[in-house]
Amino acid sequence: MDHPEGTGLQRADRVDFDGQVGDLLLKFQERGTLSADLDATAFGRILFNNLNHLFIAFVTHDTMTLDELRAEVTALTQPIAHLLLKLDVA
Repeated sequence: MDHPEGTGLQRADRVDFDGQVGDLLLKFQERGTLSADLDATAFGRILFNNLNHLFIAFVTHDTMTLDELRAEVTALTQPIAHLLLKLDVA
């Protein structure tokens, strides 16, 4: 990895991050803030893969700043989050 933030990336790859995101989505379902008919495991993988792709771009390009990474994460994650949230229409 060319970027200093990439130190330990291979070691971190062994952790089940997509499963952790899926577990987080399951917690949202339990709270009633996420539709129960959503496949939390599949969407956890989608969200993680999206974030992982952005992080890999960050650690392999010395010119990308942390602020640019944050902006990209926000730009690509907000639309997905808005789709996933269960709207409470009273």
